[in-house]
Amino acid sequence: MPKQASKCKRRPATFAAVARGHLDRQPPSPAARVAAVAIVVAAAACASRCAPIVPDANQLGVSEVVTTLETCPSAAKALSRVETIVSGLDVPWDVAFLADGRALITERPGRIRVVESNGSLRPEPWASIPVYGPAGAEIGLLGIDTRSGTDGETEVYVTATVQSTTTNPATRFLARVGRWIARVYDPERGHATTLQVIAFNDRAGRGVNPRVVVDGLPSAYLHGGGGLRFGPDGLLYTANGDGAEPPRAQLDSSRRGKILRYAVDGSVPGASPMPASPLFARGVRHVQGLDWLSTGELLAIDHGPTGLPAENHRTGRDELNAVATVGANLGWPVVTGATTGGPFVSPLVTWTPAIAPAGLAVYRGVSAAWSGSVFVAGLKGGLRRVVLDRGPAGMVARCEDVVLNTTYGRLRLVRNAPDGTLWVGTSNRDGRGRPRANDDRILRITPPDLP
Repeated sequence: MPKQASKCKRRPATFAAVARGHLDRQPPSPAARVAAVAIVVAAAACASRCAPIVPDANQLGVSEVVTTLETCPSAAKALSRVETIVSGLDVPWDVAFLADGRALITERPGRIRVVESNGSLRPEPWASIPVYGPAGAEIGLLGIDTRSGTDGETEVYVTATVQSTTTNPATRFLARVGRWIARVYDPERGHATTLQVIAFNDRAGRGVNPRVVVDGLPSAYLHGGGGLRFGPDGLLYTANGDGAEPPRAQLDSSRRGKILRYAVDGSVPGASPMPASPLFARGVRHVQGLDWLSTGELLAIDHGPTGLPAENHRTGRDELNAVATVGANLGWPVVTGATTGGPFVSPLVTWTPAIAPAGLAVYRGVSAAWSGSVFVAGLKGGLRRVVLDRGPAGMVARCEDVVLNTTYGRLRLVRNAPDGTLWVGTSNRDGRGRPRANDDRILRITPPDLP
C-alpha cells in the first residue's frame, strides 16, 4: 500500500452559509446561536484537517491497458427457454433461496417478498424495512443471503441504507450541525445516511426478530454498493461503494470503496489483516455483486467511472475482479480497468462501453454446457456468460457471450436456483429504465442441455 499523502481543504464558507441561511429564515433561538458558534469552531478546526490525495499511477509504475475478450462458440449461446416466474415487483435487487423451496426477493423500496414453492408471489411482504432510497438513487434495500443458525433456524441477512428520521426542524438542524462537526474530526462519522446489515429469523413463514448486525457504514445517494454474501469460510462479506468520494477508496481508515468481512455477529474476525478492521479488499468504486469460485477466490463486479469530474471524466471500464488474497488493492481511483505493473490487482475482464454490472453468479448447477461459467447481469449489457480457466499465474478469462440481450430491459440480479436454472431480475422501475406492463419481473433461464 503506497504511503497516503494529504492536503488541507478549507470549508468555513460552506458552514457559514448554511448557518446564515438558517438564521435568516427564523429568529435565532439560543440553540441556534450555540449551533452557529459550533459551526465556526468546526470550520476553524477543518482548516487543520487533511483529505486524502490519490497517488499518481506513473509514480507507482502502473499503466492502464486496453484488453479484449473473444466470443465463445455460438453453440454456447443457445437457451432451452426463458420464462417469467413472477411479475409486478418494484425494483427487485437480490434473491435468496430457502431450504423449503421458497425464495426471498429484496425490493429496493424496503420490502422482502416471498415466492412460494409453487411459484406464486405472496401478496404481503415477508418483512419490511424503513430504508432511505429516494427516486433515482443507488441505495435502499439491497443484498440478501441466508445461513443456518446455531439452533437450526434459518437466519436471513440483508443490506439496507437508513437515514435519521428526526422531523422537528430545530432538532434536525442541530443534528446536522453535530454531524458536520463529527465529520471534521473523523470523516467516517456523522453521516446522515448509513449502510447497515440487518438480520432476521425465518419463523412461521415471516421475518421476525430484526437486529442490526453491522451499523454506521457511511453511505451516499450514489455508489452505495450493497453486495452481500456468506463466504465458504462462513463469514459475512459486504461491499460499500465510494459514495462518489473516490479518494476514500484508497484510505485504509475509511469504510468507503471497500469489500468488508465480518463474523456473523458483526464482529471483526481474527484473520483480518488490520487489527479491529473488517477490511478485506480496497480500491473499489461500486460493487454490487460477490461470489466465489470453487477454488476459493472471491469474485467481485465493479462499475467503472461514468464521467464525473471527481473521476477525471473517465468512462467505461467496468470490471470482473478476482480477489485471491486478503487486503488486495483493486486500484480505484488511481487506475480503472486492466493494468500492468504496480501494486494493484488487474481485473479478469473489463467492458468498454460500460455494461453496468449489477449481478454476479458462479454457475453451480448440473448443466455441463455452463460448467465453469460466470454470469454477469448488466443494467446496460444484458446477461453475459464468461468462461474462466486457470493459467500459470492464476485465473484468466477465455471467452464470453451474451446469453440474454436487452429484450427485457435493465437486468439487475442473477442467482443460481436449486433446480440448476438461473433466476434473473429486471430493474426497469428504478428511475433509469423504461418500465413496461407487469415490470419488474423475475425470469428463469434454463441452460441448453437441461429439459
